[in-house]
Amino acid sequence: MWNYTTGGLVESSPAVLNGLVYVGSNDHNLYALNATTGAKVWNYTTLGEVYSSPAVLKGVVYVGSYDNNLYALNATTGAKVWNYTTGGW
Repeated sequence: MWNYTTGGLVESSPAVLNGLVYVGSNDHNLYALNATTGAKVWNYTTLGEVYSSPAVLKGVVYVGSYDNNLYALNATTGAKVWNYTTGGW
């Protein structure tokens, strides 16, 4: 139906909710794509690869990065709500 090319490998499983597909890439980005067209809605860049699979709850996307942070992002806009620095990946 469609494809979207990121700047690196995609090893995370996507999360799909409310017409958006959320997927991480080892190009340091979490992408939100239109589920119907595949067009990029937004991306959020971290300082590390995003191998973890995102989770979405009540308008917030949660995803971990190899920069040792867990991010909470607004599911509609991609704006950072908060991040938590962990002790490792």
